[in-house]
Amino acid sequence: MVFPLGPYHPALTEPLGVQFALRGETITDVAVTAGYTHRGVEALVVGHTLADALDVIERTCGSDGHSLRLAACLALEAHAGITPPERARALRTIFSEVERLQARLWYLMQIARVSQFGALLTACVEARESLFEACVSATETRLFWGIATPGGARGIADPLALQGALSDIEGNIATIERLLNDRGPMIRRLTNVGVIPTEAIDLAGVTGAVARASGSENDLRLTAPYDAYGDLDLESMLNTEQVKSLIGDVGSRAFLAVAEIRQSMAIIEALLDELPDGQEASAFPALLEPGTASATVESPHGQTTVTLTIGASGGKSADTQTADWLTELTIQPASVATAALLPAVLTRQKLSDALVILTSLDLCVACLDR
Repeated sequence: MVFPLGPYHPALTEPLGVQFALRGETITDVAVTAGYTHRGVEALVVGHTLADALDVIERTCGSDGHSLRLAACLALEAHAGITPPERARALRTIFSEVERLQARLWYLMQIARVSQFGALLTACVEARESLFEACVSATETRLFWGIATPGGARGIADPLALQGALSDIEGNIATIERLLNDRGPMIRRLTNVGVIPTEAIDLAGVTGAVARASGSENDLRLTAPYDAYGDLDLESMLNTEQVKSLIGDVGSRAFLAVAEIRQSMAIIEALLDELPDGQEASAFPALLEPGTASATVESPHGQTTVTLTIGASGGKSADTQTADWLTELTIQPASVATAALLPAVLTRQKLSDALVILTSLDLCVACLDR
């Protein structure tokens, strides 16, 4: 028989069509249909100024917005030969980790919801809301902070407000760690469910937390550091030995999410403790040479690449000859590779485990349907 799930279903946080072919309770085939929230972001920004384009790029995804905007700014800075000030690099990195921290809490919220672990859900919701409140204090907005700008970072009212939030959520994080102890009931329930071998990860080109939970050590923050990541002792913060011991099942992915919460907190605290003084942006040229620029960042969902083509024509004004108009945009989100894994991961699994496996893959439909 065929069992349809979605595109709209209480178990799904974003619209995605999944059809399971079943023999008894075992999944024998999977068909996936996306595109229900297609917005055409890459076409929307063509012919607009870079400042307007950055605002649209950031709003592509609620989980990766800062990372997408940062990748675009890194590309523009490389194209212009500009290096942001030390304080700007630190601020941009701090909010990269705040974004990752929020994304990991959201991820565990969804795991808890489909697994019906109410205590875990409550702890994650409370911690995430405390972070949102701190972001409002620091940036005057909950999401889409607009931190990264070409050449630096915009002025932030009170970045140290984040220190109080990290202290406030300590009790919630300790509760999450206790509930997701490797010998606890939740991890035992998720062990050996939805296993993804390292070979499958490498073949599909999957990156991010899903890949690291299968033993991959691929993390751009270590292998190709950008902004303030290169100034930190990340080897002591990102436990690669712990990654090697994970087996790629749902339990490993949940366990890794908890570990990355601690890692993000450590990075944020280290940067806030040594936050440099000085200017937050370097002078950025009003006019750029026409050309194409690209940058890749380690977003919460994995490695995301933004490629921009800047032209001297294509603006809305016929007499505009400045090279500050975007003529082409390409976003390569990490979730494209993850989505390709869905049939292989879900086939031969029990239908009762399908939802928690699907949720554990951290698939971002907003990025897929950009």
